[in-house]
Amino acid sequence: MKRTRKGIFEPRRIAAVATGQGRTVTVTWEDGGTSTVDLMPWIMGGQLARLLDQAFFSGAAVGEYGWSIAWGGEEIEIDSVHLQMLAAEQRGLVYSPDGMKRWRGRFGLTLDAAASALGLSRRTVAYYEAGEKPIPKAVALACKGYGDMVNDPVVLGGVGS
Repeated sequence: MKRTRKGIFEPRRIAAVATGQGRTVTVTWEDGGTSTVDLMPWIMGGQLARLLDQAFFSGAAVGEYGWSIAWGGEEIEIDSVHLQMLAAEQRGLVYSPDGMKRWRGRFGLTLDAAASALGLSRRTVAYYEAGEKPIPKAVALACKGYGDMVNDPVVLGGVGS
């Protein structure tokens, strides 16, 4: 996984792609590394619903110049940067802007409420959700632990007490 100094992923060329169980793809990178990515969260987001069709999904191919995975010629494409981000998020290495938005949605939190829960400014949470700043591991862990605090009032004097 290639990252820049700021923590943002750089484009990486794709050498090959294979579809797997469910809606997973295994990407072989030009440098020989591999990443397996579950695309179901993005597909269920609605914009990639066409990939629910198994025959269409199975037609995944390396996009033009190796910078993406494409289906149906170039009807649907996912670029290498987003594939790297999804793979890292699914392995628990990073927390994506979409992950933070889903976390807020799951608990029905406004930007202000999320900022308060995390001990951050509203602006900082907005930067993270917009992808303008990488989300620190401590913030990602706080988001993941928030559910425990809400659901178990004993945990750290949780917010549900």
